[in-house]
Amino acid sequence: MLLQPILPRFGVNYATGYIGFTYTGGFVAGSVAYFERWNRLGKLKVTHTFVVSGENECVEAHIDEGVARVPLTKYFDGPSCQVFFRQPRGWNPDLGRRIVDAAAAKVGSRYNTSLIVAEAASDTFMGHWFNRLLRSWPNRLLSKVCDRSDHWICSQLVAYALAQQPELQGRGVLRLPLDTIDPQQLFEDNTLFENWPNHAATPDSER
Repeated sequence: MLLQPILPRFGVNYATGYIGFTYTGGFVAGSVAYFERWNRLGKLKVTHTFVVSGENECVEAHIDEGVARVPLTKYFDGPSCQVFFRQPRGWNPDLGRRIVDAAAAKVGSRYNTSLIVAEAASDTFMGHWFNRLLRSWPNRLLSKVCDRSDHWICSQLVAYALAQQPELQGRGVLRLPLDTIDPQQLFEDNTLFENWPNHAATPDSER
């Protein structure tokens, strides 16, 4: 897929309540992308996701600070970071604000490293085929065991914020247990999001 890089412009190609996705390359991101390969429908890889809460702010769950509000320049200025935005289906300013409020209510919570281990185990070659054979029962059980109250990973937080909205609840991948959803699954879901333009935000070094 040929990407057309564009400048991120608040209120034009991203806004409050939009969902951001990133791919930075490198060993860590490449490893995450490898485990998420089963859910990739095209060539685009994403390994992290967040809720846009302002022109230069997002709410995210990250291993470094848990659930927090962080500046978007963290990603916009990354020399090798690709940033993609998707607009929740039926988005309007009220829906966008409610999505942010749901995510922001978890600010201060801790990151759930054990759930990342559960996802990785389920996405190994053997784990993937066991889940196919048993209709995802092993993944659901392992994720339930590893899930901890008020501890979050990035995709779980974003899925939660979307699932709190009556307009989106139970649609697309939100029909699954939220602790089993990874960033690539969210990114690929055209039921949850409006049709996605073939665009990606570029770092400052490429502008």
